[in-house]
Amino acid sequence: MKKNHFKSSLGVVPLSLLASSLFISSSIMANEKGHEVEEKQDLSIPNADETLEKMEVLGVRERLQRKGTLLDVIQKTEVITDADIEKKNAATLTEAIKGEAGIRVSNECSMCGVKRVMMNGLKGEHTTVLVDGIPLYSGVAGFYGLDGISSSGLGRIEIARGAGASLIAPEAIGGTINMITKRATKNSVSGSLEFGEHQTQKLSTLATAVSKDGATRLVTSGQFDTRDQFDGDNNGVSENPRLENTSVFAKLSQDIGDSDSVDVRSAFYRSKVFGGPMSERAISVTNGYVPGSESSPLELFEGGDVRNTFTGKPWETAEIVNTDRTELSVQWTHEINDSLNSVFTGAYAEHIQDSFYEGFDYYADDDLLYFDSKFNYSAVDKHVFTIGLDYRDEKMRSRSDLVDSDPELVSDSYDHSDLGFYLQDVWTPTDNIEASLAVRVDRIGVDFIDQPAENKIEKTLVAPRAHVRWTHADEWSSRFSVGRGYRAPLSIFETEHGLLEDGFNIDITDIEESLSTGYSLSYDSPQLTAVGSINHTKVENAATTDDSASKLTLINSDKEIGVTNLDFQIGYEISPQWSIGSSLEFYDYDDNYKSTFAIAPIETRARFALDYNKGPLSFNTSLTWVGSRDLSE
Repeated sequence: MKKNHFKSSLGVVPLSLLASSLFISSSIMANEKGHEVEEKQDLSIPNADETLEKMEVLGVRERLQRKGTLLDVIQKTEVITDADIEKKNAATLTEAIKGEAGIRVSNECSMCGVKRVMMNGLKGEHTTVLVDGIPLYSGVAGFYGLDGISSSGLGRIEIARGAGASLIAPEAIGGTINMITKRATKNSVSGSLEFGEHQTQKLSTLATAVSKDGATRLVTSGQFDTRDQFDGDNNGVSENPRLENTSVFAKLSQDIGDSDSVDVRSAFYRSKVFGGPMSERAISVTNGYVPGSESSPLELFEGGDVRNTFTGKPWETAEIVNTDRTELSVQWTHEINDSLNSVFTGAYAEHIQDSFYEGFDYYADDDLLYFDSKFNYSAVDKHVFTIGLDYRDEKMRSRSDLVDSDPELVSDSYDHSDLGFYLQDVWTPTDNIEASLAVRVDRIGVDFIDQPAENKIEKTLVAPRAHVRWTHADEWSSRFSVGRGYRAPLSIFETEHGLLEDGFNIDITDIEESLSTGYSLSYDSPQLTAVGSINHTKVENAATTDDSASKLTLINSDKEIGVTNLDFQIGYEISPQWSIGSSLEFYDYDDNYKSTFAIAPIETRARFALDYNKGPLSFNTSLTWVGSRDLSE
């Protein structure tokens, strides 16, 4: 797949070349703390015998982050920078994180293109996506919304694995992916145009503006990207769907005096997916649908062989998913005094899915409200305390002509609320040891409004967590972690992606609860970086489907499931221009967990990367190997 960039009259855009599908390169190691590098203004006087000291002007939020009162950097965090995203030529979030250690972007349907982001071997529903630290993505949004998140405007992506990875997201049993938007440091406008095989196109723009006093900063971005269907075996049915994404976002940051800062962000995403018949489009396919006129399996392909030409009705393989998503967030940071500050957050997201799956139609409107208030206190020697209260209210309403027409079926509409209190102490007992000790108490309510009353859940849960960083020497450090997590299984799509010709039922009666433990050992020198880690997670009351009944039913499993993963990463700088990196991963799923997978997960994976950068020329390539699996398990 070849892509080219143009040089805009509004801004210079770096040239790059995407060589092939193996061209998936990224930095193996990154700054674990994830700090943004601040642009410094050089106030030195040219050609003078003496120069003035360099000065750095920081906003309220940046100053508090520098003090460490707004960032928890003790836990193991991997960072994908904007340079890494550019190296991968990533158009979407899923492309940007693909191939990173401990992460699998699983394409679980060749026709609807649903992608699940698995972390530490846990399923996609156990991954929480944050936007600037705010949990805006619900379980419903995690199925088809991630492929619509554009890479344009992303400053970096922070990946933290394991339960307890986020103080405000206890449902992140597998971990969190935190998308940090770019920060405006100067006035600029840039654009990019890329194109490639299979009608692949991407058009993106980015504009930043900063006031003269630096107190007002604005970032805006827009992106349109598309790729056509792909039929690798020429049987008339696509192996990859047509994908079309449109996105726009804007973020305004305003410092008010020396003590206050307000961030306002708004975004809109639209994603259209069409997969299945190669010769038909959405309108003709759905108009041709007649309930009860399905072909027998042997009539779908010539000779009853899927490798031969498709002979069924177009709608019998058609999968169409249209998604509209709107986001709005406001965050106010206030420095009360040198040792006390507060952060207040309000956010709203609406996620609409309108879909058609080979005769089964499904429409869902998911509205999410989120509020958080927290205080950070650092007056006690060697301690930084955080205390907070957050509230999440989610209402999902779904409908389906098939479900509505069958009196034995009810919708999966629900109301979900979570009121949480959290307390954290970041303690530094010695120069070599740092510990983050935290606990959350949540009151969770779930009401499947069309289900029987016994399916209503009201439960109070306590989730402690601990992260410890022990610096052995200048280059060596260890990290230990243990944490509990929990979440409410809410959607049939957690286990089925839409092929539900006979409808479905919901019979969830309990909350999933998890316990995760982890250890990592890191070596970091100017030329060599390496890290090895091991993690284990077990989950009780995991969501699964029961197909023994007349209708597929989402239930809580009565068996505990577990997974252990081991990974090793290394990066070496051969010269200022050349660097290499590699990673190796192993996953061990217990038998109970294996039985819940519809798609066999990765058990072993290895990756090798080679980078060359000198002046305007850069070359990046990588090779990934995936080991065989015993599908009988």
